[in-house]
Amino acid sequence: MPNQLRIFLPVGVAVVAYALGAIAAFAAAPNSCVDCHSQIHEQIIADSKEDVHTRVGLTCVSCHGGNPSIADEKSMDPKEGFIGAPKPKDIPQFCARCHSDPAYMRPYNPSLPVDQLEKYATSRHGELLKKGDAKVATCISCHKSHGILPASNTRSSVHPQKVPLTCSMCHSDANYMAEYGIPTNQFAQYADSTNVHGYALFVKGDIGAPACNDCHSNHGALPPGVEQVGQVCTQCHALNGEFFRTSPHKDGFDALGLMECAFCHQASPDLNDPKARIHTIVSPKHSMIGTKEPSLCAKCHSGDPGAEMAAVVSKDLDSLEARLHHARELLERAERRGLEVSDAQWKLKSEVLQARMELRTSIHSFNLKQYVPFYERADTALNSVVIAGIAAADETRHRITYYIVMTVIIALLVAGLGLKMRDIERSRKE
Repeated sequence: MPNQLRIFLPVGVAVVAYALGAIAAFAAAPNSCVDCHSQIHEQIIADSKEDVHTRVGLTCVSCHGGNPSIADEKSMDPKEGFIGAPKPKDIPQFCARCHSDPAYMRPYNPSLPVDQLEKYATSRHGELLKKGDAKVATCISCHKSHGILPASNTRSSVHPQKVPLTCSMCHSDANYMAEYGIPTNQFAQYADSTNVHGYALFVKGDIGAPACNDCHSNHGALPPGVEQVGQVCTQCHALNGEFFRTSPHKDGFDALGLMECAFCHQASPDLNDPKARIHTIVSPKHSMIGTKEPSLCAKCHSGDPGAEMAAVVSKDLDSLEARLHHARELLERAERRGLEVSDAQWKLKSEVLQARMELRTSIHSFNLKQYVPFYERADTALNSVVIAGIAAADETRHRITYYIVMTVIIALLVAGLGLKMRDIERSRKE
Protein backbone atom coordinates (compact mmCIF):
# COMPACT_ATOMS: atom_id res chain seq x y z
CA MET A 1 0.00 0.00 0.00
CA PRO A 2 1.46 3.44 -0.92
CA ASN A 3 2.54 5.62 1.96
CA GLN A 4 0.07 8.40 1.10
CA LEU A 5 -2.82 5.96 1.08
CA ARG A 6 -1.70 4.57 4.43
CA ILE A 7 -1.89 8.08 5.90
CA PHE A 8 -5.14 9.37 4.37
CA LEU A 9 -7.25 6.22 4.48
CA PRO A 10 -7.60 6.15 8.29
CA VAL A 11 -8.31 9.90 8.32
CA GLY A 12 -11.00 9.54 5.67
CA VAL A 13 -12.62 6.66 7.49
CA ALA A 14 -12.64 8.71 10.68
CA VAL A 15 -14.25 11.72 8.97
CA VAL A 16 -16.97 9.59 7.36
CA ALA A 17 -17.63 7.84 10.64
CA TYR A 18 -17.92 11.21 12.42
CA ALA A 19 -20.32 12.55 9.81
CA LEU A 20 -22.49 9.45 9.95
CA GLY A 21 -22.48 9.65 13.71
CA ALA A 22 -23.48 13.30 13.64
CA ILE A 23 -26.32 12.59 11.24
CA ALA A 24 -27.49 9.68 13.32
CA ALA A 25 -27.32 11.78 16.45
CA PHE A 26 -29.30 14.57 14.76
CA ALA A 27 -31.89 12.12 13.53
CA ALA A 28 -32.16 10.54 16.92
CA ALA A 29 -32.28 13.87 18.79
CA PRO A 30 -35.72 14.55 20.18
CA ASN A 31 -37.54 17.44 18.53
CA SER A 32 -40.87 18.08 20.10
CA CYS A 33 -41.61 20.83 17.54
CA VAL A 34 -41.53 18.34 14.68
CA ASP A 35 -43.07 15.51 16.68
CA CYS A 36 -46.17 17.49 17.60
CA HIS A 37 -46.63 19.65 14.53
CA SER A 38 -46.22 16.67 12.21
CA GLN A 39 -49.56 15.53 13.58
CA ILE A 40 -51.47 18.81 13.77
CA HIS A 41 -49.76 20.98 11.13
CA GLU A 42 -48.46 18.49 8.61
CA GLN A 43 -48.25 21.08 5.82
CA ILE A 44 -46.05 23.37 7.91
CA ILE A 45 -43.53 20.59 8.39
CA ALA A 46 -43.65 19.72 4.69
CA ASP A 47 -43.24 23.36 3.62
CA SER A 48 -40.39 23.92 6.06
CA LYS A 49 -38.22 21.30 4.39
CA GLU A 50 -37.71 23.60 1.40
CA ASP A 51 -37.73 26.83 3.35
CA VAL A 52 -34.71 29.05 2.70
CA HIS A 53 -34.16 29.31 6.46
CA THR A 54 -34.09 25.53 6.91
CA ARG A 55 -31.61 25.21 4.09
CA VAL A 56 -29.08 27.40 5.91
CA GLY A 57 -29.49 25.49 9.18
CA LEU A 58 -32.12 27.53 11.02
CA THR A 59 -34.85 25.64 12.85
CA CYS A 60 -38.21 26.27 14.50
CA VAL A 61 -36.39 27.51 17.59
CA SER A 62 -34.59 30.19 15.59
CA CYS A 63 -37.87 32.04 15.11
CA HIS A 64 -40.23 30.70 17.76
CA GLY A 65 -37.87 29.92 20.62
CA GLY A 66 -38.56 27.10 23.12
CA ASN A 67 -36.70 23.91 23.87
CA PRO A 68 -37.48 21.07 21.44
CA SER A 69 -35.45 18.62 23.51
CA ILE A 70 -38.28 18.57 26.06
CA ALA A 71 -40.91 16.11 24.96
CA ASP A 72 -44.03 17.73 26.41
CA GLU A 73 -45.61 21.18 26.46
CA LYS A 74 -42.95 22.39 28.85
CA SER A 75 -40.90 22.86 25.68
CA MET A 76 -43.11 25.91 25.03
CA ASP A 77 -42.56 27.47 28.40
CA PRO A 78 -41.47 31.13 28.19
CA LYS A 79 -38.78 30.16 30.66
CA GLU A 80 -37.34 28.09 27.81
CA GLY A 81 -37.32 31.17 25.57
CA PHE A 82 -40.56 30.28 23.82
CA ILE A 83 -42.04 33.13 21.78
CA GLY A 84 -44.64 31.30 19.73
CA ALA A 85 -46.42 32.67 16.67
CA PRO A 86 -46.47 36.48 16.52
CA LYS A 87 -49.68 38.46 16.22
CA PRO A 88 -50.16 40.23 12.84
CA LYS A 89 -49.22 43.60 14.30
CA ASP A 90 -45.92 42.18 15.55
CA ILE A 91 -44.83 40.28 12.43
CA PRO A 92 -42.63 43.00 10.86
CA GLN A 93 -40.64 43.41 14.08
CA PHE A 94 -40.59 39.62 14.50
CA CYS A 95 -38.85 39.12 11.14
CA ALA A 96 -36.72 42.22 11.59
CA ARG A 97 -34.97 40.74 14.62
CA CYS A 98 -32.70 39.07 12.08
CA HIS A 99 -33.41 40.84 8.80
CA SER A 100 -32.55 44.29 10.16
CA ASP A 101 -29.31 43.08 11.69
CA PRO A 102 -26.46 43.40 9.14
CA ALA A 103 -24.02 41.50 11.35
CA TYR A 104 -26.42 38.58 11.72
CA MET A 105 -27.45 38.49 8.06
CA ARG A 106 -24.00 38.85 6.54
CA PRO A 107 -22.92 35.18 6.94
CA TYR A 108 -26.14 33.98 5.33
CA ASN A 109 -26.68 36.46 2.50
CA PRO A 110 -24.54 39.61 2.48
CA SER A 111 -26.34 40.92 -0.62
CA LEU A 112 -29.76 40.95 1.05
CA PRO A 113 -30.92 44.45 2.11
CA VAL A 114 -31.53 44.98 5.82
CA ASP A 115 -33.79 48.03 5.56
CA GLN A 116 -37.05 46.18 4.93
CA LEU A 117 -38.62 47.18 8.26
CA GLU A 118 -37.61 50.80 7.81
CA LYS A 119 -39.16 50.92 4.34
CA TYR A 120 -42.24 48.97 5.44
CA ALA A 121 -42.92 51.62 8.08
CA THR A 122 -43.16 54.21 5.29
CA SER A 123 -45.46 52.08 3.14
CA ARG A 124 -49.24 52.34 3.05
CA HIS A 125 -49.34 48.87 4.56
CA GLY A 126 -47.05 49.92 7.41
CA GLU A 127 -48.98 53.13 8.03
CA LEU A 128 -52.26 51.27 8.37
CA LEU A 129 -50.72 48.54 10.52
CA LYS A 130 -49.42 51.20 12.88
CA LYS A 131 -52.99 52.48 13.18
CA GLY A 132 -54.13 49.03 14.25
CA ASP A 133 -55.35 47.65 10.92
CA ALA A 134 -54.50 43.93 11.15
CA LYS A 135 -55.79 43.20 7.61
CA VAL A 136 -52.97 44.90 5.79
CA ALA A 137 -50.10 42.99 4.24
CA THR A 138 -47.14 42.12 6.40
CA CYS A 139 -44.06 40.06 5.61
CA ILE A 140 -45.89 36.72 5.58
CA SER A 141 -48.66 37.99 3.30
CA CYS A 142 -46.20 38.09 0.40
CA HIS A 143 -43.40 35.73 1.49
CA LYS A 144 -45.57 33.13 3.30
CA SER A 145 -45.00 31.92 6.88
CA HIS A 146 -43.27 28.63 6.13
CA GLY A 147 -41.87 27.29 2.89
CA ILE A 148 -40.29 30.65 2.12
CA LEU A 149 -38.33 30.45 -1.14
CA PRO A 150 -35.83 32.93 -2.57
CA ALA A 151 -37.25 35.38 -5.12
CA SER A 152 -35.11 33.73 -7.81
CA ASN A 153 -37.04 30.47 -7.41
CA THR A 154 -39.85 30.28 -9.97
CA ARG A 155 -42.11 28.72 -7.33
CA SER A 156 -41.61 31.60 -4.93
CA SER A 157 -44.60 33.88 -4.32
CA VAL A 158 -42.27 36.84 -4.89
CA HIS A 159 -40.63 35.60 -8.10
CA PRO A 160 -41.02 38.40 -10.69
CA GLN A 161 -43.63 36.43 -12.63
CA LYS A 162 -45.60 35.69 -9.43
CA VAL A 163 -45.60 39.18 -7.92
CA PRO A 164 -48.77 40.38 -9.74
CA LEU A 165 -50.62 37.26 -8.65
CA THR A 166 -49.41 37.65 -5.06
CA CYS A 167 -50.53 41.28 -4.90
CA SER A 168 -53.85 40.39 -6.50
CA MET A 169 -54.70 37.97 -3.70
CA CYS A 170 -55.74 41.04 -1.72
CA HIS A 171 -56.02 43.80 -4.31
CA SER A 172 -58.37 41.88 -6.62
CA ASP A 173 -60.68 40.85 -3.77
CA ALA A 174 -63.48 43.41 -3.89
CA ASN A 175 -64.93 42.32 -0.55
CA TYR A 176 -61.57 42.36 1.22
CA MET A 177 -60.65 45.76 -0.21
CA ALA A 178 -64.09 47.36 0.11
CA GLU A 179 -63.26 49.42 3.18
CA TYR A 180 -60.21 51.00 1.51
CA GLY A 181 -62.09 52.59 -1.37
CA ILE A 182 -59.54 51.75 -4.08
CA PRO A 183 -60.11 49.92 -7.38
CA THR A 184 -59.69 46.14 -7.54
CA ASN A 185 -59.18 45.86 -11.29
CA GLN A 186 -55.41 46.38 -11.32
CA PHE A 187 -54.52 42.76 -11.99
CA ALA A 188 -57.22 42.37 -14.66
CA GLN A 189 -55.81 45.42 -16.43
CA TYR A 190 -52.22 44.30 -16.02
CA ALA A 191 -52.97 40.80 -17.33
CA ASP A 192 -54.86 42.23 -20.32
CA SER A 193 -53.16 40.97 -23.47
CA THR A 194 -52.84 44.54 -24.75
CA ASN A 195 -50.74 45.57 -21.74
CA VAL A 196 -47.19 45.67 -23.05
CA HIS A 197 -45.69 45.04 -19.60
CA GLY A 198 -47.95 42.15 -18.63
CA TYR A 199 -47.56 40.55 -22.05
CA ALA A 200 -43.77 40.74 -21.76
CA LEU A 201 -43.79 39.24 -18.27
CA PHE A 202 -46.43 36.51 -18.63
CA VAL A 203 -46.28 35.57 -22.32
CA LYS A 204 -42.71 36.32 -23.34
CA GLY A 205 -41.25 35.35 -19.95
CA ASP A 206 -39.28 38.60 -19.68
CA ILE A 207 -38.68 38.88 -15.93
CA GLY A 208 -37.17 42.31 -16.51
CA ALA A 209 -40.63 43.62 -17.43
CA PRO A 210 -42.10 45.80 -14.68
CA ALA A 211 -44.51 44.19 -12.24
CA CYS A 212 -46.36 45.83 -9.33
CA ASN A 213 -43.29 46.20 -7.13
CA ASP A 214 -41.22 47.89 -9.83
CA CYS A 215 -43.60 50.86 -9.88
CA HIS A 216 -44.95 50.78 -6.32
CA SER A 217 -41.75 49.58 -4.60
CA ASN A 218 -41.27 46.38 -2.64
CA HIS A 219 -41.37 46.99 1.08
CA GLY A 220 -42.07 50.72 0.94
CA ALA A 221 -45.11 50.26 -1.31
CA LEU A 222 -47.01 53.45 -1.93
CA PRO A 223 -49.28 54.45 -4.80
CA PRO A 224 -47.43 57.16 -6.74
CA GLY A 225 -49.15 60.52 -6.81
CA VAL A 226 -50.24 62.11 -10.07
CA GLU A 227 -47.09 64.22 -10.24
CA GLN A 228 -44.91 61.20 -9.48
CA VAL A 229 -46.10 58.77 -12.16
CA GLY A 230 -43.72 60.19 -14.74
CA GLN A 231 -40.82 59.70 -12.33
CA VAL A 232 -41.82 56.05 -11.91
CA CYS A 233 -41.92 55.45 -15.67
CA THR A 234 -38.58 57.14 -16.23
CA GLN A 235 -36.86 54.59 -14.03
CA CYS A 236 -36.81 52.57 -17.27
CA HIS A 237 -37.76 55.14 -19.92
CA ALA A 238 -35.23 57.77 -18.90
CA LEU A 239 -34.80 59.61 -22.21
CA ASN A 240 -38.53 59.87 -22.81
CA GLY A 241 -38.84 61.46 -19.37
CA GLU A 242 -36.05 63.94 -20.01
CA PHE A 243 -37.70 65.15 -23.22
CA PHE A 244 -41.10 65.37 -21.55
CA ARG A 245 -39.92 67.32 -18.51
CA THR A 246 -38.66 70.15 -20.74
CA SER A 247 -41.63 70.02 -23.09
CA PRO A 248 -44.59 72.42 -23.13
CA HIS A 249 -46.77 69.45 -22.13
CA LYS A 250 -45.24 69.22 -18.66
CA ASP A 251 -46.92 72.35 -17.28
CA GLY A 252 -50.13 71.60 -19.15
CA PHE A 253 -50.42 68.09 -17.76
CA ASP A 254 -49.67 69.33 -14.24
CA ALA A 255 -52.36 71.99 -14.55
CA LEU A 256 -54.92 69.42 -15.72
CA GLY A 257 -53.87 66.85 -13.13
CA LEU A 258 -52.99 64.27 -15.79
CA MET A 259 -50.52 61.50 -15.02
CA GLU A 260 -47.96 62.33 -17.67
CA CYS A 261 -46.83 59.06 -19.35
CA ALA A 262 -49.66 56.94 -17.96
CA PHE A 263 -52.42 59.13 -19.35
CA CYS A 264 -51.41 58.95 -23.02
CA HIS A 265 -50.06 55.40 -22.99
CA GLN A 266 -52.95 53.72 -21.18
CA ALA A 267 -55.57 51.90 -23.22
CA SER A 268 -58.30 54.28 -24.39
CA PRO A 269 -57.31 57.48 -22.54
CA ASP A 270 -60.32 59.46 -21.38
CA LEU A 271 -60.08 63.07 -20.14
CA ASN A 272 -63.26 62.52 -18.14
CA ASP A 273 -61.71 59.57 -16.30
CA PRO A 274 -57.93 59.94 -16.68
CA LYS A 275 -57.04 57.02 -14.39
CA ALA A 276 -59.51 54.54 -15.89
CA ARG A 277 -56.99 52.07 -17.42
CA ILE A 278 -53.59 53.13 -16.15
CA HIS A 279 -52.57 49.52 -15.48
CA THR A 280 -53.05 48.62 -19.14
CA ILE A 281 -50.16 50.34 -20.91
CA VAL A 282 -50.44 49.69 -24.63
CA SER A 283 -47.61 49.49 -27.12
CA PRO A 284 -47.19 52.89 -28.82
CA LYS A 285 -48.49 53.16 -32.37
CA HIS A 286 -48.16 55.84 -35.01
CA SER A 287 -51.92 56.22 -34.99
CA MET A 288 -51.56 57.85 -31.55
CA ILE A 289 -50.17 60.94 -33.30
CA GLY A 290 -52.11 63.09 -35.74
CA THR A 291 -54.89 65.60 -36.03
CA LYS A 292 -57.83 63.23 -36.44
CA GLU A 293 -59.35 60.44 -34.35
CA PRO A 294 -58.12 58.05 -33.01
CA SER A 295 -55.07 60.27 -32.53
CA LEU A 296 -54.48 61.30 -28.92
CA CYS A 297 -53.29 64.71 -30.01
CA ALA A 298 -56.73 65.46 -31.44
CA LYS A 299 -58.27 65.17 -27.96
CA CYS A 300 -56.71 68.51 -26.99
CA HIS A 301 -55.21 70.15 -30.09
CA SER A 302 -56.96 71.72 -33.08
CA GLY A 303 -55.68 74.60 -35.19
CA ASP A 304 -52.83 75.38 -32.79
CA PRO A 305 -49.04 74.80 -32.87
CA GLY A 306 -49.58 71.44 -31.17
CA ALA A 307 -51.84 70.30 -34.00
CA GLU A 308 -49.34 71.58 -36.57
CA MET A 309 -46.54 69.53 -35.02
CA ALA A 310 -48.84 66.50 -34.78
CA ALA A 311 -49.55 66.79 -38.51
CA VAL A 312 -45.83 67.04 -39.37
CA VAL A 313 -44.85 64.11 -37.16
CA SER A 314 -47.70 61.94 -38.37
CA LYS A 315 -46.74 62.58 -42.02
CA ASP A 316 -43.05 61.92 -41.29
CA LEU A 317 -43.73 58.67 -39.47
CA ASP A 318 -46.05 57.40 -42.19
CA SER A 319 -43.43 58.20 -44.83
CA LEU A 320 -40.66 56.60 -42.82
CA GLU A 321 -42.63 53.40 -42.22
CA ALA A 322 -43.63 53.11 -45.89
CA ARG A 323 -40.03 53.49 -47.08
CA LEU A 324 -38.78 51.13 -44.39
CA HIS A 325 -41.27 48.51 -45.56
CA HIS A 326 -40.19 49.08 -49.17
CA ALA A 327 -36.49 48.75 -48.26
CA ARG A 328 -37.13 45.49 -46.42
CA GLU A 329 -38.98 44.06 -49.42
CA LEU A 330 -36.22 45.05 -51.83
CA LEU A 331 -33.49 43.49 -49.69
CA GLU A 332 -35.44 40.30 -48.98
CA ARG A 333 -36.21 39.84 -52.68
CA ALA A 334 -32.58 40.41 -53.62
CA GLU A 335 -31.44 37.90 -50.99
CA ARG A 336 -33.87 35.26 -52.27
CA ARG A 337 -32.37 35.73 -55.75
CA GLY A 338 -28.86 35.12 -54.48
CA LEU A 339 -27.48 38.67 -54.22
CA GLU A 340 -25.14 39.66 -51.40
CA VAL A 341 -26.99 42.32 -49.37
CA SER A 342 -25.84 41.52 -45.84
CA ASP A 343 -24.21 44.95 -45.35
CA ALA A 344 -27.43 46.75 -46.21
CA GLN A 345 -29.48 44.41 -44.01
CA TRP A 346 -27.13 44.99 -41.08
CA LYS A 347 -27.35 48.74 -41.58
CA LEU A 348 -31.14 48.52 -41.61
CA LYS A 349 -31.25 46.51 -38.37
CA SER A 350 -28.68 48.60 -36.54
CA GLU A 351 -28.53 52.19 -37.79
CA VAL A 352 -32.03 52.62 -39.21
CA LEU A 353 -33.97 50.94 -36.42
CA GLN A 354 -31.83 52.68 -33.79
CA ALA A 355 -32.44 56.03 -35.46
CA ARG A 356 -36.17 55.27 -35.64
CA MET A 357 -36.25 54.47 -31.91
CA GLU A 358 -34.44 57.71 -31.09
CA LEU A 359 -36.86 59.59 -33.35
CA ARG A 360 -39.84 58.14 -31.50
CA THR A 361 -38.24 59.13 -28.19
CA SER A 362 -37.64 62.68 -29.39
CA ILE A 363 -41.35 63.11 -30.07
CA HIS A 364 -41.79 63.46 -26.28
CA SER A 365 -40.10 66.86 -26.53
CA PHE A 366 -43.20 68.11 -28.38
CA ASN A 367 -40.85 70.64 -29.92
CA LEU A 368 -40.20 70.67 -33.67
CA LYS A 369 -36.72 72.18 -33.28
CA GLN A 370 -35.68 69.26 -31.11
CA TYR A 371 -37.53 66.70 -33.20
CA VAL A 372 -36.27 67.63 -36.69
CA PRO A 373 -32.59 66.58 -36.23
CA PHE A 374 -33.71 63.14 -35.12
CA TYR A 375 -35.97 62.81 -38.14
CA GLU A 376 -33.20 63.89 -40.49
CA ARG A 377 -30.84 61.31 -38.97
CA ALA A 378 -33.39 58.53 -39.41
CA ASP A 379 -34.25 59.75 -42.90
CA THR A 380 -30.58 59.80 -43.99
CA ALA A 381 -29.90 56.32 -42.60
CA LEU A 382 -33.01 54.92 -44.25
CA ASN A 383 -32.26 56.57 -47.59
CA SER A 384 -28.88 54.85 -47.79
CA VAL A 385 -30.57 51.48 -47.23
CA VAL A 386 -33.28 52.24 -49.78
CA ILE A 387 -30.60 53.17 -52.32
CA ALA A 388 -28.82 49.91 -51.61
CA GLY A 389 -32.10 48.07 -52.05
CA ILE A 390 -32.83 49.80 -55.36
CA ALA A 391 -29.30 49.02 -56.55
CA ALA A 392 -29.85 45.39 -55.61
CA ALA A 393 -33.15 45.40 -57.48
CA ASP A 394 -31.44 46.92 -60.55
CA GLU A 395 -28.71 44.32 -60.36
CA THR A 396 -31.39 41.64 -60.17
CA ARG A 397 -33.11 43.00 -63.27
CA HIS A 398 -29.81 43.20 -65.18
CA ARG A 399 -29.02 39.62 -64.32
CA ILE A 400 -32.46 38.44 -65.35
CA THR A 401 -32.20 40.36 -68.61
CA TYR A 402 -28.75 38.91 -69.23
CA TYR A 403 -30.01 35.38 -68.55
CA ILE A 404 -32.96 35.87 -70.91
CA VAL A 405 -30.79 37.28 -73.70
CA MET A 406 -28.22 34.54 -73.30
CA THR A 407 -30.94 31.91 -73.24
CA VAL A 408 -32.41 33.26 -76.48
CA ILE A 409 -28.99 33.41 -78.13
CA ILE A 410 -28.17 29.86 -77.08
CA ALA A 411 -31.57 28.70 -78.28
CA LEU A 412 -31.04 30.37 -81.63
CA LEU A 413 -27.58 28.83 -81.92
CA VAL A 414 -28.95 25.41 -81.12
CA ALA A 415 -31.76 25.87 -83.61
CA GLY A 416 -29.35 27.09 -86.28
CA LEU A 417 -27.01 24.21 -85.60
CA GLY A 418 -29.91 21.80 -85.86
CA LEU A 419 -30.98 23.27 -89.19
CA LYS A 420 -27.41 23.11 -90.47
CA MET A 421 -27.04 19.48 -89.45
CA ARG A 422 -30.31 18.68 -91.15
CA ASP A 423 -29.07 20.33 -94.39
CA ILE A 424 -25.81 18.37 -94.20
CA GLU A 425 -27.71 15.13 -93.70
CA ARG A 426 -30.02 15.92 -96.60
CA SER A 427 -27.01 16.67 -98.93
CA ARG A 428 -25.44 13.31 -98.09
CA LYS A 429 -28.61 11.43 -99.05
CA GLU A 430 -28.83 13.31 -102.37
